[in-house]
Amino acid sequence: MIFSFLCASFYSIVNFFELGYSRVMSLIGDCLALAFSNAVIFGIIGLMVAVLGGLVVKKYRLLGENKRIYTKWFRWYIPLVFTFGAIAFSIGKTTENFLIQQTPKNISLMVKLSFPGYQFYVVRSWQEIINSQVTFSQTISQYVKRVHYEDFETEPIEKLKVKLSNFMMPKIMSWGIQSVILTAKEYDERQGNAGAKALLLARTINTFSYPPEFWDEVETTIEHRTHDYFERINNSILLIFFVLLLIPAVDIFILSRKKKKQPEIVSRV
Repeated sequence: MIFSFLCASFYSIVNFFELGYSRVMSLIGDCLALAFSNAVIFGIIGLMVAVLGGLVVKKYRLLGENKRIYTKWFRWYIPLVFTFGAIAFSIGKTTENFLIQQTPKNISLMVKLSFPGYQFYVVRSWQEIINSQVTFSQTISQYVKRVHYEDFETEPIEKLKVKLSNFMMPKIMSWGIQSVILTAKEYDERQGNAGAKALLLARTINTFSYPPEFWDEVETTIEHRTHDYFERINNSILLIFFVLLLIPAVDIFILSRKKKKQPEIVSRV
């Protein structure tokens, strides 16, 4: 049994790191192309919204006769903020939706291929893990550091794909491993078995003993983790967007208050 487990682990590692390379680069390329096209579309929409808003402000003199305010903020700053804000948000949402869409098609397969390698790493390092009191999350972090693609490319786009792969794949593998263990714990508890600790489960779990719907639950958990990760990014982008828009809003408010007070001072004089 140990020999078959080692063979399965070796086979999984070979498949993931060799045969998986072209699959990963293809996925990253598809995601880049989709993100770029959506970024152009949403960037244009953001620019049009800002320009039309500026024309409305100018036509109906919503800022009064103060042309300096319009020139200062609406000619360059606000259009740039809307354009790059729309681009950044569209890239985040496009990447999130693409990864969620690819989870049942490709990401789940990558997790299936890489999990035996992680399990072998835990078994081989078990004594060191116990002695050093390494946590479950730390074992995942240490393992996914191995997910690294060498940058032998010369084309700029290919080099970018490699860099993005080295950034995203460790995260995806981490979500996948966590999802497998979490789903296994929940499944065992539903069967009436006492829930084992995550690290012990990572060492002893046999994914082949679970029914096919086990991986459906794993995929759902991966999708939730993907959504949570990009939701934090998208919320940060929105926060930065509103902060950048708050700068001209405060400036316009202060100038308008000064303008209202000025006639009162003149009349007293």
